[in-house]
Amino acid sequence: REAVLTQVPAPIHVSAERQAKALLEWLHARGVHGEVKARDIMHHYGAMCLERAWELHHWNQVGRHFRELTGGTRRHRNGRLSDGKKTRIGIYVVPKQRTRPKAVEAA
Repeated sequence: REAVLTQVPAPIHVSAERQAKALLEWLHARGVHGEVKARDIMHHYGAMCLERAWELHHWNQVGRHFRELTGGTRRHRNGRLSDGKKTRIGIYVVPKQRTRPKAVEAA
């Protein structure tokens, strides 16, 4: 049996700022809001880029823009690793999706 080779298209370049905006929309579409671990946000980022065939940027580039979109700070919580050692866990506060105000009807 011969192996069938398929050509994979080159990833699409999208700026880190645009990817951060798209990531926030991606999270809202999935009902994600409130305090979310940084590693979970990065997991969503990878899944989004894979689905859209986007080139991955280093998280520091995207994270800087994402942090600005989510209030300008990233919090930390104390936690424990599986072996019981203490660690700090990065937390982003993802705002709820804004709803557009309904148009005021003319009286």
